[in-house]
Amino acid sequence: MKPKHYLAIDQGGHATRAIVFDSNGTALGEHSIPITTNRPSPDRVEHDAEEMAQSVHDAVAGLAAELGSEAKYVVAAGFATQRSSVAFWDRDSGEALAPIASWQDRRAADELQSIASGADAEIARITGLRVSPHYGANKLRWFLENHSKVMEAASAGRLCCGPLASYLLARSLRESPCYADPANASRTLLWDVHTKDWSEYLTSLFRIPRAVLPQAVPSRFEYGTLALGEYVVPVTVCTGDQSAAIFAAGALDEEAAYVNIGTGAFIQKPTRRAHPQATPLLQSVVWDDGHSGLRVLEGTINGAAGALVEYIEPEAADWSSKLNAWLQTVENPPLFLNGVSGLAAPFWVPDFQSCFLSSEGASTEPGIDARAVAVAESVVFLLQENVRVLQEKGEPVERFLVTGGLANHDELCKRLANLSGCEVLRARYSEATARGLCYLLRSTADTSSAEGSDRSHSTANEESWQAAAGEPDRFVPEAAPGLHKRYERWHTELMQRIAPPHGQDTSK
Repeated sequence: MKPKHYLAIDQGGHATRAIVFDSNGTALGEHSIPITTNRPSPDRVEHDAEEMAQSVHDAVAGLAAELGSEAKYVVAAGFATQRSSVAFWDRDSGEALAPIASWQDRRAADELQSIASGADAEIARITGLRVSPHYGANKLRWFLENHSKVMEAASAGRLCCGPLASYLLARSLRESPCYADPANASRTLLWDVHTKDWSEYLTSLFRIPRAVLPQAVPSRFEYGTLALGEYVVPVTVCTGDQSAAIFAAGALDEEAAYVNIGTGAFIQKPTRRAHPQATPLLQSVVWDDGHSGLRVLEGTINGAAGALVEYIEPEAADWSSKLNAWLQTVENPPLFLNGVSGLAAPFWVPDFQSCFLSSEGASTEPGIDARAVAVAESVVFLLQENVRVLQEKGEPVERFLVTGGLANHDELCKRLANLSGCEVLRARYSEATARGLCYLLRSTADTSSAEGSDRSHSTANEESWQAAAGEPDRFVPEAAPGLHKRYERWHTELMQRIAPPHGQDTSK
C-alpha cells in the first residue's frame, strides 16, 4: 500500500512553515521562511503582504526540493493561519493593496467603541465573541475609509478583503479562490455562528460592503490545488492556528483545557453545552465541516512570550535559555500586572498599563532574573483567572494539555499545576498547530474514503495517532504557599486598577 502524507502550511507571527507529516503525525520534512513585523505606531502592527505571500511560495518550494520524489505521496494539504489578521487584495490579479493588519493591531480602537456602542449583547449573540480592536471588523473598516488603493479597488468592484487565510489561499492556489473558513471568518466579528455566513446586521454596523468579502465555506472544503514541486496537491482544510493546535494529540478531551503558550497564550475548553452568554470568555468555532461543528470556551492572554520580549529582551536576548533556572532560583519575585497588547480575558481592558510591583519587603530594585520570573508568573496567574471563570460556568478543568514555546520550561508547567491543583500534561512533539492541522487533514481524508463503507478502522487510526505522539511529560500539583500568596496579592492589585466601565466585576 502506498504511504499517505499530508502537507501542513502554518503561517505564524514569526515565520511561515511548510511541514509534511505521515499518517501518524510524524514530521518527515520541514522548510521555514521568516517574516518581518512592522510597528509604525504603538497601536499598529503590520506585515508586508507581498512578503507574506512569497513566504508561503518559498516554504512550499523549499520543502518540495527537500522531499524530491517523496512529494508524490502527499495526498492533501491545508492552511492554518493567524486568525484575526486581515488582508486586502485585487480580486482579479491577486495583487496586495495594503499591508496585512496583524491580530495585534489595535488601530482606531476609540472609533470601534463608538460604532459598537449599545450593540455589545447582539454582537456576542451573533458571533460568540465580544467587541475588541484585535478582531478584523474595525481594521477592515479603517482601510476601506482611509487607504487610497483599497478605496479605489472597492469603487472599481475589484476589492477582496478579509482573513489573512483567504488572501493566502488566493495567492497560493492555482485557482486563485476567494473563500473564508469558519475559524478565520469568525474572527472578523462579521460572521454569524448560527447561519454560518456573513451577518447582514454586522456588515452594516461596521460599514463593510458584503461584496468585498470572500465566500463563506466550511473548514473541510475543496479549496483548490497547490503546486508541490512537479506534483499537484488538493487543499482540503483551512482553519486558524489555535483552532488547529488543540487537535495535535488527536480527538478532543472534553475534560481538559488546552493551553498554547507562545507570543500570546490561549486557553480553550471543549464544550457541548450552549453558552448564549460566554462573557467574559469567548465561544469560538474550532471546526465546522458544513454538517456539524466543534466549539470551545476560550480565554486569551495577549502578552506571554511577547511580554518577555518587550520587557526583558532589550537587556537579555538569551532570556529563554535562562528562564527555567531563574524560575528555580528566584525565591521572592516582584509582581507583574500584564497588559502587554491589552489586558484580555477575562478582564478586557485594552489600554491597561503594565507595571512591576516590588516584592513584599524588598529594599532593592529587582534584577532582570526576578523581573523575568514575574512576567512568566503573570501568564500563569492570568491562566488561573480564566480557569476560575470556566468553573463558574459549569466547565470544570480536570487537567491541562499544554503546548508552545514557553511550555518547554518545566518550572512554568509546575507553577501552573501547583496553582490550579490540576495535572499538567505537556506534549513531547513540537509544532502543535501543524500537527493538529495534519490530524484534521487525515481525518478528512479518512471520512471521505470511508463514507458509505465500514469505518471500524477509525479507532485503530486514533490509537496509532496517539501512540506516535508519545507519552506526555506530567506535572502533578504540589504545595506552593508562596506562589498562592503572590497570586492573591497580584489579583488584589489588579482588581484595584480595573475601574468601570471596563467590563464586568469578575472578582466574585
